[in-house]
Amino acid sequence: MYYEEETVIEGVTNGTYTLTLDLSKAEEGLVGVSIEVTTSSGRIDSYAYELYIDKRPPVIQFIEPKNYTLVSGVFNVSLLIFDFYYDLPEDGVWFNITGANYKVYVDPPYYTLEIDARNSTGLIHVEIYVKDYVGHLTKMHLVYYVDNTPPVSTIELPRYWWNTTVVLEINATDDISGVAKTYYRVDHGEWVEGTTITIPAPSDHSNDGIHFIEYYSVDYAGNVEPVKNLSLGIDTVQPIINIDSPLNNSMVPKIIYVTGNVSDELSGINNTIIKVDGIVYSMSSDQLFNISIDTHTLTDGIHIFSIKAIDQTGKTTIQNITLNIISRETPTPTITPSTIPTSTSISTPATSPQTTPTVTQPTGGIDIVITTIIIVIVVVVVAAIFIFLRK
Repeated sequence: MYYEEETVIEGVTNGTYTLTLDLSKAEEGLVGVSIEVTTSSGRIDSYAYELYIDKRPPVIQFIEPKNYTLVSGVFNVSLLIFDFYYDLPEDGVWFNITGANYKVYVDPPYYTLEIDARNSTGLIHVEIYVKDYVGHLTKMHLVYYVDNTPPVSTIELPRYWWNTTVVLEINATDDISGVAKTYYRVDHGEWVEGTTITIPAPSDHSNDGIHFIEYYSVDYAGNVEPVKNLSLGIDTVQPIINIDSPLNNSMVPKIIYVTGNVSDELSGINNTIIKVDGIVYSMSSDQLFNISIDTHTLTDGIHIFSIKAIDQTGKTTIQNITLNIISRETPTPTITPSTIPTSTSISTPATSPQTTPTVTQPTGGIDIVITTIIIVIVVVVVAAIFIFLRK
C-alpha cells in the first residue's frame, strides 16, 4: 500500500537540501516516495524510490530445549530469529550466557547455541538480543537447570544361590532432577523398562544355573548411568549322599568308621551332619568323609545312623540306615573252685597260701561270639551229664 503526501519547497537555489518526511501516519509496509524539481525555465526533473515502514520489532523463537529445562553435558539451544521486512544487521544479534562456555552457529534465520555445561552447576542464564535496522530491540531470557550427575541404581542381593523363584527390586535415586526411567535385562536378552526382576526356579530344574543381570537408570536431565551387573545362581536339585560304610543293617562296634561322600553339582555342599539317634557326632563342609565315631555312651542294640547333606541354597538330603551296635568288651568271667592246689599256674601272692584264685580274662580278650559258643557248649555238656545221671 502506498502512502501519498505532498510537500512543496519554493525559492530553492542550487545546493544540497534535506527533506524530512513525516511517515508516522503511514501504514506498515512498502511506501513510495517521489520527488519533482521544476527549474525556473520550466524544466521538470523527477526521482522516485520506495521505503519500508517497519513498526514491529524483530522476532525470537526458541525451538528447543524449552525454558527452565533440565540439561547436562553439552547441549544446543536452537533459535529462529528474523525481522518481518528486512534482513537483520550483521551486528544485530548478540548473546550473553552466564554459567557456561558456548559457541554460536548461524544459518539465517536459524541460530544454534552450543552450550558446554559439563563443568557447570546450578543454573545457566541465556540472554538473547536482536536489533533491526530501524532500532527496534527484542530481548529473551532463558534459564536452564544443570544436572551432570547420573542416577544411582542398586540391587540388594542377600545371597548368591537360590532354590526358589528370586524377585529383585532395583532402587534408583537422583537427588537433582529425579529418575526418569530404569532398564534391565537378564542373560543378555532384550532391555526391559522396569524396576522388578523375576528369576524363576521351576521344579523341573529347567532354569538351574548362573544368571547374569544388567541394569541402569536415566534421569530427567538425560544423564545415563553406567550399566551395572550382578549374577546369581538357581539350584533346585537336592545334594547326593553316598555311604560306603557302614552298611545298612550291619553289626558294628562302639567305634564306627564312616566313609563316603556327598556332592552337589551346582551350588556345592555347605554342610554335612552325621547323627546317631538324633545326636550330632560330626559337622563338616567337606565332600569326602572318612571319620570314626565313638558311641560308647550308647547301649548295645539297634540305633539309627543318619547323614544330612545341605547345599549352598539350603536344600537338604537325609539318608538313614539302621545299625546294630555291640560292645567288643565282655564281662570278666570268674572261677572259684572249692580246692585249688598251691602249685597252680595262676600266679598268686607268696604271703597268701591256699587262697581262692580267680581267673581273669584280659581286657580285649575272647570275642563275644566265641564266648557265646563256649557257654552254649558248656550248657549242652551239663545237660547231657544231668540226663545220664537220671538214667
